[in-house]
Amino acid sequence: MRVRNNITNMKPPLLALALGVAIIPGLAHAQAEEIDAGIESPGNQVFLVRNDRGVMQYDTRTTNPGSGPNDLSRTNLGPYMPQLTASFSYGGVKYLFLRTGQYVGLDANSENVVQRLSYIDNNNWPGLAPYGNKIEAALRFKGSTILFFLSDGQYIEYDMAQRNIAFGPIAMNAITLPSLQNVAGQITGAARWDNNRAVIFLRGQRHMWFNFRGVNASGLPTPNFGSQFAQPQVFAGGYQGGYQAPPVPQYQPPVPQPQWQQPQVWQPQAQRPQWQQPPVQQPQFQQPVGSPGTINRLTNKLNYTADTQTLAMRPDSHRIATGGWDNTLSIWDSSGQTLVHAVAISLQGRGDLLLDTAFSPNGQRIVTGSRQTGNTAEVTVNVWDASTGSQALILQGAPTGFCQSVAYDPQGLRIAAGCFSQTTGNAMVRVWDANNGAQLFQINGVDGPVTFSPDGNLLASASGATQEINIYNSRTSQLLQTLQGNAVSGIKKAVFTPDGTHLVTGNFNGTVTVWSIPTGQIVSSFSGHAGPVNDIAINRNVTRIASAGEDGRLILWDSSTGRQLSSYNGPKPLRNVLFNPDGDVVLTGGDENIIRIFAD
Repeated sequence: MRVRNNITNMKPPLLALALGVAIIPGLAHAQAEEIDAGIESPGNQVFLVRNDRGVMQYDTRTTNPGSGPNDLSRTNLGPYMPQLTASFSYGGVKYLFLRTGQYVGLDANSENVVQRLSYIDNNNWPGLAPYGNKIEAALRFKGSTILFFLSDGQYIEYDMAQRNIAFGPIAMNAITLPSLQNVAGQITGAARWDNNRAVIFLRGQRHMWFNFRGVNASGLPTPNFGSQFAQPQVFAGGYQGGYQAPPVPQYQPPVPQPQWQQPQVWQPQAQRPQWQQPPVQQPQFQQPVGSPGTINRLTNKLNYTADTQTLAMRPDSHRIATGGWDNTLSIWDSSGQTLVHAVAISLQGRGDLLLDTAFSPNGQRIVTGSRQTGNTAEVTVNVWDASTGSQALILQGAPTGFCQSVAYDPQGLRIAAGCFSQTTGNAMVRVWDANNGAQLFQINGVDGPVTFSPDGNLLASASGATQEINIYNSRTSQLLQTLQGNAVSGIKKAVFTPDGTHLVTGNFNGTVTVWSIPTGQIVSSFSGHAGPVNDIAINRNVTRIASAGEDGRLILWDSSTGRQLSSYNGPKPLRNVLFNPDGDVVLTGGDENIIRIFAD
């Protein structure tokens, strides 16, 4: 929705002013550039990537200032430089991590692509997916251990040999990384210098040396000015050059699409270039129609008979869950060419209608929300083992009413449910600890839909009575923002955009609306349904929005223009819609009790 500033064409001192960075007094030949990443290369070479995308080349055997800044835009590294945030080398591969939540692997010597540009998920980086957009720096530590420093001041120890998180995420404190506790959240980049130490770069053009043996930093943060890391300005004649890289291979990886950072909503970070809010009713998403990984039209490919009042997909797409009036949650194996029924979970005594369901981020559990049968008290929010169908967790104070919306937070730490009492009409949202089932808090007067922001910091929930949707701090339940849903006759479904700065809603008046979280205003609105929009989905690249309506219509929208790309007219109301992780398949279900699978 917001287009990233092209900061690489800005000349000093405009670049520093735009980024809110102070120029170092008295230094005519130096420009205050932050270091965003360090790239290890053979021959004792390290390349430090600045936030203006200039690159300084260093020989780690000396303490001499490096050469540069160099322009790598025409090398194999070029396509990834605009979004590069972290890098390390391991096993003969240079791993580059991008602000878009993606990564790419290059051969350490030839710099040819050996692991194609992909999003960080549980297939390629098990356990790391929830933190992909938070990575600020990465560092090859001891053995197969990689340190990932996150924007919220936490860090992760990742074991490359075991392919999982060995420790964290956890705060840098007096016990974990005592020498870095005072600079937590200030790290902008890191580079392994040799087998004994690394250099950590901080906001404000500072650095610290980090010793591997003692797992500590030596001394206090030191200004880059006056050290070998003083950054010369980009002269009018352009970058100095001098870096020789292999010719770019024939394979051209897709250039990462503009993504939005996940700033703290109420305190935008100044150290990164800020996105520009588009004017109201203007197109937001800038990816062109027909881009890779998205569908351009809806072609009904496969149908499966199943009760489909609710529909969910496991994050790795290998399982699909369906359910409804049959009082059974069915889990299907979708890893092959056809759906195979794998698990059936009876909700007997847990309500007479399954209304909503959601997989945990690791796919091991699934939470259901249902409707109570008559006046009999029945627990209507339940957590199940997705493999065996047994009850996996008992939720403290679990409701016994009408629970129409359930959600896991992206880190799998909390569960939320929006419910109301069928006898008193009282509405409430409850949030539980997903590990032990303890109730963390309850919010009265709202009943759903409930949805977490991608970073897990925000919780959105609607109020049917006031037609508002409230944005809460998901850890404290503090109300942060209210969106006035009366403009769209009330909100039926809500989904955050990947950066958490916008909310897309399906509304009772048949529209799909994009809201700005910081301002609470409508950015754009799409019309096409003759009744309420029951569900919406956004593909991963944020180029397509799919909406399912009470009128039986499934509409695929171009999110940059609001244009209808395609539609399907069903005979009965559609209740749910979702994209597969790659964004090239759409699934929907509803009162027809058929899973319909659409693709090009």
